[in-house]
Amino acid sequence: MTRLAGTRRFRVTRLLAAALLLSLACAAPAAAGVRTPPPGAAPRQRLARFLSAVEAARWEEAQALLSARWRGRLTPAGLAADHAAAGPVAARAVERARALLGAGAALDLRDRTALLPVGPGKAAVLLEEGNDWFVDALE
Repeated sequence: MTRLAGTRRFRVTRLLAAALLLSLACAAPAAAGVRTPPPGAAPRQRLARFLSAVEAARWEEAQALLSARWRGRLTPAGLAADHAAAGPVAARAVERARALLGAGAALDLRDRTALLPVGPGKAAVLLEEGNDWFVDALE
């Protein structure tokens, strides 16, 4: 065997080994019984938690679930005041979003944004910040 043939065989062997390891790594979660959450599960759960906090008037919890720009502008008391000032409009927005989540409506995932359309030109908007999702709008 020539040196060139031996080098090629070594490279092919390494490539096959790498491919085998990669295929095993991809199969590992299924083999171990680990289920990957469906796309949109994390923002959906975060929105449901926010809606529950708002419905129960747990303003500190709700404020902590807001996006960074809103956490920086609104205190829990400010969020409560805004919600109260919006009156029935705010309650209807929460009801619409809750009903859609309950019906299994799909979230539109784009880059680091998740949208739940709740009406013509209206949506619940969540932003991915770090490794978590935060509510940026509920129209």
